[in-house]
Amino acid sequence: MKTYSVSIISDGYVTCVADDESRLTLPAVALPKGLKEGDILRFQDTDEAQTDPKATATKREQMLKRQKALMKRKSQKRR
Repeated sequence: MKTYSVSIISDGYVTCVADDESRLTLPAVALPKGLKEGDILRFQDTDEAQTDPKATATKREQMLKRQKALMKRKSQKRR
């Protein structure tokens, strides 16, 4: 099973990025409806993609923490 993060949704295509930085571009109609950038997709052995809400929430929390840490560092440098 391969896991991807949805990177870009544009012009009817979805570009996904794996942890190893490999990219995959697919037609949006081939993926679950309601897909958003940042969602985590898992491809099963049947090549059917499924969203992983728990992994998506975890990834978004991690990104929010990173953003807050960067903003904190940036505001400390301005002093």
